[in-house]
Amino acid sequence: MTIHTDEITLILSGVKILQDLDVEIVNDIAGNTEIAEFKQGDMVVRAGEVGERIYFI
Repeated sequence: MTIHTDEITLILSGVKILQDLDVEIVNDIAGNTEIAEFKQGDMVVRAGEVGERIYFI
């Protein structure tokens, strides 16, 4: 799946915890975003593990 940075910026701008950030910061986040697809039942995170990423579902 290919999504352009502008589209990701638009999507992220609607995420409540990101809404108060300057557009430049949201653009930076969008530029570093990787799209990942998971199937039902796939393990995405485990309770208690140190996180290295943030997931928006």
